[in-house]
Amino acid sequence: IVMYEPREQVIKEVTAQYLDTLDVTNLPAVPEMVGQLFTTTNDRLQAMNTSMPKGMTYRMTDTITNY
Repeated sequence: IVMYEPREQVIKEVTAQYLDTLDVTNLPAVPEMVGQLFTTTNDRLQAMNTSMPKGMTYRMTDTITNY
């Protein structure tokens, strides 16, 4: 059985996990953080899509949200 997780929840989880990996004393530049978060989020959504039934796949994100 595939558990469907709301897309917004996936984005929140990926964002929280990403932020937890950052060293607050040595943060990357904002564009670099945005790029890393964008890539990580879409990688997770794409990976989740491999186990989703046809027609229930996640749409890739095209922006970084304020989560």
